[in-house]
Amino acid sequence: MISGRLLFKNDFIFKKYVIFCILLLTIYHQHGISQSFKASVVAGANMAQIDGDFLYGFKKTGLTAGGRISYPVTKNMFLNLELLYSERGSSVSYFEKNDSNKYSLRYLEIPLIFSIHDWFHEEKKYYIVRAEAGFSYGALFQLKVPPVVDENQFKKNDISYILGLGFQFTKNIGLSLRYTRSINDMLDYNLPEPDGRNLRFRGYFITGRLEYSF
Repeated sequence: MISGRLLFKNDFIFKKYVIFCILLLTIYHQHGISQSFKASVVAGANMAQIDGDFLYGFKKTGLTAGGRISYPVTKNMFLNLELLYSERGSSVSYFEKNDSNKYSLRYLEIPLIFSIHDWFHEEKKYYIVRAEAGFSYGALFQLKVPPVVDENQFKKNDISYILGLGFQFTKNIGLSLRYTRSINDMLDYNLPEPDGRNLRFRGYFITGRLEYSF
């Protein structure tokens, strides 16, 4: 189906929900409800592809944006919970306009990330670099797929693992790079390949994003 199927009844309500959660995280930190937590907003781009669709390369670009709260487990180790809007999929080319040659999927993501920070800036009092790893739950709420694929077979839930690196330019502004890969198959069934083997769909993508910490 090319038109794009909404898996929630109202996409506008969903977007308002995401915006509300991001604002809530911001207000939560700014008003000092908890001195232990740190809040951030993030925005960037995904470069995605899908194993099994015969569309090779990270050629499906999409938006990612949301919020994060971080809790210090130790002085340089943090537990991070995020709420993200994420566009994934795959495409035959970076600027493909024909919907029959690409998969477009939109998710609400909730990553839980453990991060280790290093290279402390003595004067400005912040860590410059970090390494992170964790898992993410994704809820699919909209998709556009080629007509040869049955959209009803796409699973509504996704579990992924995440590996990443981060760099702080200042105490508030940073940049991160992530690799995310689905653990479970995207479809409820396996598509047969010409040689008789079953073909699995699994999504993965690279994310680059800017981060602002309050």
